[in-house]
Amino acid sequence: MLPQCDSGVHSPSAGVERDLRGANLGIPIILDGTWSFSWKGSPSVPIGVPGAWNNQSGPNGQYGAYGKGTYSLHLRLPPESGPLALYSSRQGTAWSVFADGERIGGSGEVGADSRSHRPAFYIDPLDIPESATADGELLLRIDISNFSDRSGGMWNPFFLGRKTSIRRLWLSRFIFDAFTLAAIVAIGLYHFALFLSRKEDRPSLAFSLVCLLIAVRVASTGEHLLEFFYPGISFEFVRKLEYLSFYLAVPAFLSFLMLALSEPWRRFLPLLIWPVAAIFSLVVLFFPLSVYSQTLVYYFVYFAICLLLGLTIWTRALLRKDPGAFASLLGGLAFAGAAIHDMLYASEVYITTIGNLAGFGLILFLLSQSYLLARIFSRAFRQTRLLSDTLLETNKAYARFVPTDFLNYLEREDIRDVQLGDQTETEMSILFTDIRSFTSLSEKMTPEENFQFLNSYLKRVVPCIARHGGFVDKYIGDAVMALFSGSPESALSAAIEIHREVRQFNQYRQRRGFDPIRIGIGLHCGRLMLGTIGSEDRMESTVISDAVNTASRIERLTRDYGSPILISEEFREALREPEAFCIRLLGRVQVKGKDHSLLVYEVLDGQAQWVLELFQTTKNDFEAGVRAALDGDTEKCRYRMEAVLRENPADQVADLYLRELDGTPG
Repeated sequence: MLPQCDSGVHSPSAGVERDLRGANLGIPIILDGTWSFSWKGSPSVPIGVPGAWNNQSGPNGQYGAYGKGTYSLHLRLPPESGPLALYSSRQGTAWSVFADGERIGGSGEVGADSRSHRPAFYIDPLDIPESATADGELLLRIDISNFSDRSGGMWNPFFLGRKTSIRRLWLSRFIFDAFTLAAIVAIGLYHFALFLSRKEDRPSLAFSLVCLLIAVRVASTGEHLLEFFYPGISFEFVRKLEYLSFYLAVPAFLSFLMLALSEPWRRFLPLLIWPVAAIFSLVVLFFPLSVYSQTLVYYFVYFAICLLLGLTIWTRALLRKDPGAFASLLGGLAFAGAAIHDMLYASEVYITTIGNLAGFGLILFLLSQSYLLARIFSRAFRQTRLLSDTLLETNKAYARFVPTDFLNYLEREDIRDVQLGDQTETEMSILFTDIRSFTSLSEKMTPEENFQFLNSYLKRVVPCIARHGGFVDKYIGDAVMALFSGSPESALSAAIEIHREVRQFNQYRQRRGFDPIRIGIGLHCGRLMLGTIGSEDRMESTVISDAVNTASRIERLTRDYGSPILISEEFREALREPEAFCIRLLGRVQVKGKDHSLLVYEVLDGQAQWVLELFQTTKNDFEAGVRAALDGDTEKCRYRMEAVLRENPADQVADLYLRELDGTPG
């Protein structure tokens, strides 16, 4: 396919009789230059080879495309030249080779007319009998006939050399073509697999189509791998593949270029270039070689227009600073140059010993294209990573508004999966807490100070909830509503830790000259419904349950009793080990929205140790007084509460009981 890759090939001086006695036949010699030529049995005249005979003139004018001609050359060989062989690529379009009058090979069947003529291209290296070179001379005769193509003659030069060097030349060309074909097919399949895995990756699909078309052309030209592997294949079929692969590869490549470089013209330009290529291709499909071979010259105009369009697309991409555009341009120019060479070579506009370069040009292009796709994929990867990071940050931001635990209860893994009306019902513990007298405290601060204070407070409180398996369902000003699944112990432990954290927070505030704050916490448990409410364009999570209202009412009671933590009777009974906590009965209260009164308990844990010990010593008297009040025994209640206050004058609840007995406002 690329004879220029074979080192040591050289050309002797031209002439009908050629003296090779000083040549080294260990290196293949190109037998180009001047040969003797006889057209249809007429007297021999000199003619230049390689080249189509209908591009040259004889004594009676220019030769026609169809007919039979004979080329001959007399060679003087070096002494002891050894076994020799000949090799050439295809000729136009059937040919036989004779050495000293003995036929040593050929391709197809040479005939004087179209009925006896059978075209073919593929040929193996031809061994020259030693008897033909025994006298140190060799008379070569090449009979060629053409009644198929638009041009005939010796399209390619012959190589002469020792058998080993000629077979090495043929094998190197064959291996190169086979390697090129295998590489192109592999790359094409790889990009097609990329498309199958990502259907939106249209550049990979277009590039795989380009690879397929060039692979077909490589297999049908050069060393004619199709005819090597399938000797009986139709000559006409192979030629149609050769032309179709070239005619379709140009618009396919241009389409790929527009897709890969995101060219805005890709929306309309394919509608202009593909119909023209389709017309040329239809001529190839439905007409014989003698007709469609004439279209190659006209196709060159179309190719030149496509080349200009391609250069324009590359230029626009360079101006846009698209990644990989410059490397793609260099590879594209190499490929375009190889394609122009092959087209001129096939149309006999000029003749060269180089042969077809499309495969080599495509390999150069593939290297640049690999870089282009790598840049595109790299950019896509960076964008994907950026989007992924952005999405992760967005999800984290959403998680601040819609807790992940809330999604888990709705059996949703992603915020995008949540639909309006999603809901579930479950047993949970509810914790309500707020800052006492926050309104008066807030009035003394600026808006900025208000938010700084609240955020400073919440940053200490909320982690206590999370550490015990709960999550914040709502922030209501200074109030927090949290939910806990599982055992109520976790909710109560969180409440106790919150009070300890607030004690430390107050120490921090006092060191900076601020007043301490007091909070109250109410706890209740029961079945509740979690779900989403709102409209399609704005929705939020919510909890619907009487248990939520009860927990809120209990929290408000902490203000009346001055208690840090209050729990309902249902909550206390749900505790697996209530004795693990310092809990005392507070009394029966009527809360708003409830038809019946509630038994409420006070949790003393979380206070300073000396305070806790003081309350522990009076617990029995206090609870006895409460039970007496519940039984209507006011005297016993008074007696017990007075005993509590003698021991612990700071017990606000005991003092409240006495004031109620005396009818004194609290």
